[in-house]
Amino acid sequence: MKIIELYKVIFCSVSKKYKIIFRTLENDKQFTLYFESQYAKNIAMASENIMSISLSQYELFLNLLDELKLKIDKIVFKENNSNASLNCFLKIRNSKNKFIEMLSFKGDGIIIALKTFSNIYIQEKFLEKISDENSKDFFNDLDSNKIFNKEILSNKESTKQKVYRLTSALNESINNENYEAAAFIRDRIRELKKS
Repeated sequence: MKIIELYKVIFCSVSKKYKIIFRTLENDKQFTLYFESQYAKNIAMASENIMSISLSQYELFLNLLDELKLKIDKIVFKENNSNASLNCFLKIRNSKNKFIEMLSFKGDGIIIALKTFSNIYIQEKFLEKISDENSKDFFNDLDSNKIFNKEILSNKESTKQKVYRLTSALNESINNENYEAAAFIRDRIRELKKS
């Protein structure tokens, strides 16, 4: 099991869903889940500790646990014994330090972890390192085919050339009011400048 943290929340205009990207603390391996807009907004608000009506149901749940002398210990993404798919489990500790495992919807588990500052764990086999190839696919998700092409991410170019091309793409994205793509490009430029 590896501890993961919320890294980014990014909108994919083609699928009309949000990409919630997590990364491990020890080696920056990344893991992505997709959510509809309401869950993604709730996850983003919980990560910023913003109070809202849509998050009040989680406060009620946590207050109930508190009344029952139960505490969220951690959130675990793992295989359920009956199938090979990724499931979310709340690990709840009682007053006698015994643990209860409760199946949860993935988005709810993430929000509860964020609200309680609990660690989120994931089985290693579900971790997926995002490669340059996956990044290219993500650019396509952002409807930026004409902005991004293989040359921009080509390993044949120097870092300076990539930054120059990405800066041009950033300006074009801003001019076209494609702010999701612009934010991603800005982050990519920062990463390139660090390396």
